[in-house]
Amino acid sequence: MSITTLNKLRVIIDEIVPYSLLEWFQTNYATWLLSRTFFSLFFVPLFQHCASFGEKNQNLTYYIVDRDSWAGNGLFSCVNAIVSAIEYAVERGYIPVVDMKNGDNAYLYPDEIGKINAWEYYFEQPLENINQTISSLEEAYRSKNVIINNMHHGGIVQALYPAGYPSLLDAGSHNRIMRRRSIQYKKYVRLNKNTEKYIDEQYKKIIHDGDRVLGICVRGGEYRFSRPFGHPIQPEIDDIISQVHSSMKSWNCNKIFLTTEDIDILQIFTQEFGDAVISTDRSYIKYVICDSDEGRYLKHVRPHERENEKYLQGLEYLTDIVILSRCNSIIGGTSCGMIAAVLMSNGFEHQYFFDCGVFGITDKRICGTFSSTKGTWVIK
Repeated sequence: MSITTLNKLRVIIDEIVPYSLLEWFQTNYATWLLSRTFFSLFFVPLFQHCASFGEKNQNLTYYIVDRDSWAGNGLFSCVNAIVSAIEYAVERGYIPVVDMKNGDNAYLYPDEIGKINAWEYYFEQPLENINQTISSLEEAYRSKNVIINNMHHGGIVQALYPAGYPSLLDAGSHNRIMRRRSIQYKKYVRLNKNTEKYIDEQYKKIIHDGDRVLGICVRGGEYRFSRPFGHPIQPEIDDIISQVHSSMKSWNCNKIFLTTEDIDILQIFTQEFGDAVISTDRSYIKYVICDSDEGRYLKHVRPHERENEKYLQGLEYLTDIVILSRCNSIIGGTSCGMIAAVLMSNGFEHQYFFDCGVFGITDKRICGTFSSTKGTWVIK
């Protein structure tokens, strides 16, 4: 079954089945287990194949989480999908290893593909240092028994672990699906030592003893302008600001940690809340709408191109989300980063998630499409 066919099938299902019914089906623990079992048995095997790369480790089976291209996927879109594949492998006694080395992704330059594993820029391999088994990608590609999972279709991953619904985020640790997902996230998505050190240093720079911090996650760019199909619609900036004003006092917070990639949003919040707004040392994007033969598209304008820019973009985003997970309380729309913050956290004192629907599903207006030639979203 091709990816195009599956995408068409998804659109047909979205047209026939009400969004509220889909949400109930995938957020109810019993029906979730049923759908997870069905997809694990009948769909996931369509996107994996067996291989042999040598005679080593004949009593083990390695499970390589791979993809021909991760282009167009943000860091936590990748991570959330990878965690599902990791648990799928562990449940079957396989050794999962993540391969973001041999395919295109947002964190490697073309000449780095095949040389650097972008996953290991930030994280340890899933079973690294957990047991005595050698769990490196290099070892997997020298082993006799290997299964390669080509994770093409997000819908399958969502069926395995549908953490993206606001009702699930709001339930947090009170929901069995979220509790289970959070345990797996903390177990298998572990920062490497360099990343952990960097994040701790950034945290100590901006958050001090006695601070009570309200974390805000505000997505800009593609979400504001491009309307990407299947992505959650983000709340209006004015609605977030109104909620922040209301919550800061009632939740007894004196600082606002803002995570956003959009310089315009940072400036709006700084003008509104002044010195209460804190943020990390990161590079921000100015989004500019341009015209081309393909249509209107978003141009990402940065102050300057840094050495290792792609690696730094991922590190800065990861840093923001980890710090977000450590805040006292949290407000935001649904996004992969917000999902990750909830799963990485030990719980929040208070939380508020906007439920604005989904582009192309609850909102039927024409959506933007990702252009691989431009590396950004084309606006319809």
